[in-house]
Order: sequence, then C-alpha cells, then structure tokens
Amino acid sequence: MSMCAKFPRIVAVAMALCAARCSGSAAQSASQAKPSSDGPADQGTPAPRQDGTASSGRDVFRFETFGNEGFWTDALRVPAGVMAAKVTPLQALQLGLSMDIDAVDPSTQDTLTEQLRRDPSGRSSALLNDPKMTGRLIKANAVIGLAAKGEKVGVTCALCQTITKVRRSRCRAVARSVSGRTAAPTTI
Repeated sequence: MSMCAKFPRIVAVAMALCAARCSGSAAQSASQAKPSSDGPADQGTPAPRQDGTASSGRDVFRFETFGNEGFWTDALRVPAGVMAAKVTPLQALQLGLSMDIDAVDPSTQDTLTEQLRRDPSGRSSALLNDPKMTGRLIKANAVIGLAAKGEKVGVTCALCQTITKVRRSRCRAVARSVSGRTAAPTTI
C-alpha cells in the first residue's frame, strides 16, 4: 500500500484517538468539576493604586538608562570615542543632539549666551568649539538623552523622544527640554 493510500487511514486513526482522549478527559474533568475562577476565591483587599508624579515621570524619561551604561561606555566606548575624536559641542549639535541649557551652571549659561549673542551660528563661540566642553556637558547631563552615571554614560528614552523649546536668544539646538510631551521625534 502506498503512502497516499495509507494517509486517509492514518488520519482516521488519529482522529479516533483524539476523540477518545478528549471524551475521556471530558468525563474525568466532569467528575472533578470545580467552578471556574480567575484566582483564589478570597482575593483579599486590593492594593491601593499608587500613581507617580509628573516630575518623577519626567526624571525617568530623561535620566533612566535601565542599566545600559555598560553597553554604551564599555562595549561601544562612546564617551572615549567622543573624546578621542575631539567632538566639539557645535559638532554634536550639527549631528542632531540637543542640549539643555538649564542643566549647565549659571556662569556657563551667561558665557554661552554672550557668545551666541555676538555670533548666533556658534562658529566663533569658544565654548561650543572646545572638545573638552563636550565632556563637561555630558557629565552635567546637559546632552539630552545621555545620562552620566559616575564614570559611565547611558542612553535614555529622551535621546529620540524629547521635544525642545528653543529660546530666541540661543543657538537653535541649545534649548530647554520640554520632557514629558509626546510627539514625533524632532531634531532642531
């Protein structure tokens, strides 16, 4: 007998076995019938809902790396590569990163404001053209989406998802972070 001829017989035997098994388990389960439940009969008092605050949500969005610092610092060596390539803040801005002006100290804010007032493009700004300033900005958590955790740097949700509000007197990419707003990612 060929396989094709045996196939209907094999299917019939399999169906019979399945039906016998199902009817046997149905009879067994009917004798051991328990009421269906979504858990124990006494589920106790439900825990009260604990909502966070908007500011703690913004902090998680902006600074929580979920432990990825080792990947970005040790495996990919991003901070070391940025320093080795002598990336200036202006170059980082041109690459699409944004910086939160409110994260830097007041004297740096004042100096940068004055330099951008003289040259809004930032090309003549001593701060924006200093590669060491890039490291200082990263350590100050001023680069939106990069979170410094000790000697390591991780990436946060804010890297791709933050919307910034640009101050008119500042360089286009040096802005205030408006974390918490959700929309299509934008670069300035």
